[in-house]
Amino acid sequence: MVRGIKALFDALDRQMREETGMSHDDYILLSRLYRADGGSMRMSDLATELSHSPSRISHTIARLEERGWVERTRGASDRRVVVARLTEGGAAKLRAASPGHLALVERLVFETLGDSGVAETADSLDLVRKAAEDID
Repeated sequence: MVRGIKALFDALDRQMREETGMSHDDYILLSRLYRADGGSMRMSDLATELSHSPSRISHTIARLEERGWVERTRGASDRRVVVARLTEGGAAKLRAASPGHLALVERLVFETLGDSGVAETADSLDLVRKAAEDID
């Protein structure tokens, strides 16, 4: 199971780097911001949702900020809060990267497993996730 998941993510990362120059983790972060209300999220919430440490999120956001894909601002109501916001350049990069990413996911996951296999795998991995969260 671990080898299969690692191979999947390695393939997604390799494809993303070759076709877009960004990592798969960058793509996931940009797509999470894209789906967020107003294209922005508190950094702490982003770290929690992506299961990253605050320092890892800060480092990743700094790198994406250098590329002009995100920007950091202070919270409107609480200046202690740091908010990451997707820029138009980041949204454009995400839109350009999505077709290739989705095609590879379709090929490697959906075509390989079929509808029932995808549902069973998702259910099984959700059970594993819940069990792992219960030990924290």
